[in-house]
Amino acid sequence: MFSVEERRRGFSLCSPEGRELFETSAEMLCDLGISLAEAFVSGSAGLQCLHCSAVSLGRKGEERIVVFPNVNRSGKSLLAACLMIRGAKLFADDLLGVTKEGEGVSFGLPPRLRLPLPPSAPCLSGMLEDLPGLEDGRYRFLYAAEGIAPFGEKMPVGAVVLPRRMAGAKPCLNRLPASNGLQCMAYQFQVRERQAGTVFELASRLCESLPLWTLEYDSPEEAAEFLMAQKEALFSPAPPADEEMKQTADFLTEEDSLSCSMHGRRRRAFPSDRNLRWLRAPGMHICETGSFAYLIPKEQDCILGVGGIGLAVIALLAEPLSMSEAAGLLAKVYPQTGRTRLESDIFLFFRNLHDLGLLVPASA
Repeated sequence: MFSVEERRRGFSLCSPEGRELFETSAEMLCDLGISLAEAFVSGSAGLQCLHCSAVSLGRKGEERIVVFPNVNRSGKSLLAACLMIRGAKLFADDLLGVTKEGEGVSFGLPPRLRLPLPPSAPCLSGMLEDLPGLEDGRYRFLYAAEGIAPFGEKMPVGAVVLPRRMAGAKPCLNRLPASNGLQCMAYQFQVRERQAGTVFELASRLCESLPLWTLEYDSPEEAAEFLMAQKEALFSPAPPADEEMKQTADFLTEEDSLSCSMHGRRRRAFPSDRNLRWLRAPGMHICETGSFAYLIPKEQDCILGVGGIGLAVIALLAEPLSMSEAAGLLAKVYPQTGRTRLESDIFLFFRNLHDLGLLVPASA
């Protein structure tokens, strides 16, 4: 399936997707590791791939995996590496296999850290001198054979922690309601063709059955020490009602958001006629959770999350609706926003829906 060729200026990696060129071996190995993991998941019935870092914590015989879903610039890899050098076993730096039963599966890949390391991780900087690892000036692999779960090792997932890195913050855990956790988890799974419904069910099950947290912190080493001391509390069940939890997930999604689980989809030509009327695509599944909704197209190759005004527009698209009509309706509700801004936002929103196959012309 894959072949690597060393060239005069780097490496060539051939895969079913085509040929890619890389300047350094570290770049090539990172891409190859991800491709191999994705190929393994594609050929394994009942296995999904989650974009996260993950470590096992707890006492021997009672260990469970703590998952840190990918949140932009949250430091999930640094945090996992700091936990690893304190005795936790690394199950994932970037990708974790997840079974339908909720077990995490290691791909055996070492962590890759962005260079230079921040001043807040002095112990980790010292470890780099003692441990072997390939680097290219921008990234450094960290090889620690006993600290990395071997390929194929399984363990139940016991908790989900969304890291939130904040300047000057001391490590602090706050409960996260299941509905807010799902707004992140649903998009961190890599959705394969016709697997969106299965992925959404798995993400929903995990968020409903596991303790969910946000972790506010600044120093990854302080956060790692804090989590090692909180191992018992991490796995304690959540209170029965969401309203008992502190609402801490506002940073996950803006008021008017459109988030999609599938990246790199080729953009389709979109008509610029703002008076052309559209409808929601037939066969689309809509799952509403309060002020947020998840849309799964008939082909089931992506999960789309819509909140705020976007949710109202989706409801209006049950009947023929043009971009101009939508902007006019919203201008009456939000006169302070301005018609020009509304028309621009509506155009982008309709185009995104169209790109994902969620809109059809009303005349079709």
